[in-house]
Amino acid sequence: MKVIKKDTIQSKEALFVGFEKGAHVGLIHDPDAELSIGEGFGHLAVSSPQIYDTCAKIKADGGKVTREAGPVKGGTTEIAFVEAPGGWKYELINRDESEWTCPMLHLMVRVGDLEKASKFYSEVFGMEIIRESVNEAYKYTLKFVGPGREEENTVFEFTYNWGTTNYKLGNAHAFTELTITTGSLEDVSSKVEQFGGKILEKNDKNFLCTDNDGYTLLVSKE
Repeated sequence: MKVIKKDTIQSKEALFVGFEKGAHVGLIHDPDAELSIGEGFGHLAVSSPQIYDTCAKIKADGGKVTREAGPVKGGTTEIAFVEAPGGWKYELINRDESEWTCPMLHLMVRVGDLEKASKFYSEVFGMEIIRESVNEAYKYTLKFVGPGREEENTVFEFTYNWGTTNYKLGNAHAFTELTITTGSLEDVSSKVEQFGGKILEKNDKNFLCTDNDGYTLLVSKE
């Protein structure tokens, strides 16, 4: 990753980091804030073709590798999990860069109703339901939803743990919002409450809302 932009938000230094393609991550430096990530945020997945070397470098720099690089159980895809300062979790996945052209792979969040969550983003934002995976042994279901093919876009990974219908979300200091751009603010905002969300603030340039799991979204015009 590299620094895409530097900014000041509410008198706090902010950095936006990412790759040339895909979603960016906004980091705000606020040493006095009390951070609470909550239970909903899972991890951010990033493509890492040199996954073993990356994990070795993270450890050499004093970072924390919580799951060593290696194949997934019962498969061949190589993954690792690392933890950044503050408790933020990243999944590293060894992807072929010639096929996976978007290095920022997905954002995993936990949802209480998989069908409602996927319908909210497909109906309100026009996203595609890409694929679904069921794990009966560990009793969870994953659904990938995004603006297009996951090889070419950053997408959501919605995780539904069977029988869990809500999660304690983090505070605004830790997980402020997800930003989504759209061509028509009016068309999108008119659908938010229809599909279980709530409009919080609105102006001519953007609006703030929650989805049906309570995650805060900043929707801006493209």
